[in-house]
Amino acid sequence: MPTTSEELEAAKAQLWELPEEQRKLLIEYFVRKNLGDDFFGEGVPQGITFAQALEEQRAYVAEQNTDEARLARRQAEAVQQMREAMRATLPQTAISRAEDGSEHLQITARFINEGVLGIKAFKGRLTLTDQFDEVVSILDIRNDDAIDAGQVLQWQGSRPLQQDAHNDDRRLAALKPGQYRVRWEPSEMLFADLTRIRIPGE
Repeated sequence: MPTTSEELEAAKAQLWELPEEQRKLLIEYFVRKNLGDDFFGEGVPQGITFAQALEEQRAYVAEQNTDEARLARRQAEAVQQMREAMRATLPQTAISRAEDGSEHLQITARFINEGVLGIKAFKGRLTLTDQFDEVVSILDIRNDDAIDAGQVLQWQGSRPLQQDAHNDDRRLAALKPGQYRVRWEPSEMLFADLTRIRIPGE
């Protein structure tokens, strides 16, 4: 197995004789060992064979995939817990114009605590999609007002009018109830008993 860039260049012809999957793993192994996460890796061990490097890299990839899958499951579980505790609707949006001529999107959202515990604070985002499930706008939400179990919080906020690849606030304000869907994507909740749920890894 090459240990330096010069040796890797010299072994290029030999590497290209290998199946693509093996060649890709060996190059990934070389980069990981020589660069590492902080661009100062430990280096490829002297005397290691292609077969040994392949075995080690396959084990590394399998471990990474397992960690990523575990994190994804934990994230999904956290989101599900928060969604079960709270439901959100967006009954009203409008555009306002300030004296300086700037336009703002005015937002009125309703959050319903459907759990058995009060919620002290929460944050997340509302993704608004049209009837074809295409994203119209994404609204970041942060709330510090408590909501008792079974109660409803009417949340009001505003932001400068946004028109970009992910937000069409003017179109959102023109849509009528029933012409858009609300997807509540909570990222963190603090409950009345001080239990905290957040999405792992964020």
